[in-house]
Amino acid sequence: MISSAPSPASMTVAAAARHLGLLWVAVEATTVASAPMIYFNHNRYSIEATWKYLLFCSVGIALAMLGILFLAYAGLHGGAVHDRPGRHRVGDFPLRRKLPVMHLRRLQPRE
Repeated sequence: MISSAPSPASMTVAAAARHLGLLWVAVEATTVASAPMIYFNHNRYSIEATWKYLLFCSVGIALAMLGILFLAYAGLHGGAVHDRPGRHRVGDFPLRRKLPVMHLRRLQPRE
């Protein structure tokens, strides 16, 4: 028999996790364990709501996993990916090449 309450163990692991991969697994387990509560009324609208809940939460959790993978990749490579000395792939087109003119001028005191 499926329990109508989310797994307290997965919620506890999600709250106490110190590793991002374990946190991701616990949040996914909590999502799957919560789905039967949405299907409580056993009608057409509740099954639709359950599938939407699972779909939207799974997409969000998959994006979180992608972010975890990016963080792990950046951690392995010292936080930056260099393809040329002195430049980053993201920083090829910086917004500002030099300090703005207002930073070069000395501010006048107010009277």
